Amino acid sequence: MISQYISLAILLGLVIFLAVRLLQISKQRNDEKATHIKNEAYLEECKNNVEKENLHIAKLQSELDTLNNEIKDSVKPEFADEDKIVIASLEAYRLSSDELAKLRHNDFIGLVYLAIIYGAVLIIRFIANNRELLLVQTTGQKIIKQMRKELFHHINALPLRFFDTHPIGSLVSRTANDTEAINELYSTVLTRFCTNLVYLAGLMAMMLIINLKLALYCFILVPLVCILIFIFRFLARKCYREARTRISQLNTFLSENLSGMRLIQIFH
Repeated sequence: MISQYISLAILLGLVIFLAVRLLQISKQRNDEKATHIKNEAYLEECKNNVEKENLHIAKLQSELDTLNNEIKDSVKPEFADEDKIVIASLEAYRLSSDELAKLRHNDFIGLVYLAIIYGAVLIIRFIANNRELLLVQTTGQKIIKQMRKELFHHINALPLRFFDTHPIGSLVSRTANDTEAINELYSTVLTRFCTNLVYLAGLMAMMLIINLKLALYCFILVPLVCILIFIFRFLARKCYREARTRISQLNTFLSENLSGMRLIQIFH
């Protein structure tokens, strides 16, 4: 009895499943049929539009042919003499010098206007560069003056045994040459760095605006350039330290020999 109920339930489930499946297939076919009808209607509309455009183009072509025939019938070929150029049936005379000057009057005024603007920009740039140089050099010299004053007071405050172990030439080199290198940093390096940084940013922005893809290809070399810069900085720092050491040794040698020259002459 239970097996009969189970069989009946399975059979009922299969019937329901088949009914639902048939409804889905019917709905899908109806949707495909509706879509096909819409596509046919759209294609028919496109064909009608194309036919209308072809008719319009044919009409314009016929009007253009008619106009060309009328122009050919109305044009009479003529020959040009020395002072007159004839193009079809239209005559164009050469302008005199006064007429040409009058025609180019606005162009000349615009050229003069641009020349004045360019000259004004050059003058402003010259004044700005002079002011920048004066301001940077003044600031750098004030900084170096203050540093040298502090170094002088510091050296005067050192005990006498310090001068027994440190040559005078080395102290002079520290006070004069090394501070001058700092002056060059403030007066030249910083200004050039800021100027080149602004130029580089402007160039990169214009490259990105003009052609983004090509600019990105160019920027591929930026990491390589940065690596070369770091390598050069490392090598330049070693060479610079060696140069400062040699200069200090040279100043020490000259200071000791020149300061002791009178004593050496006495023994000779």
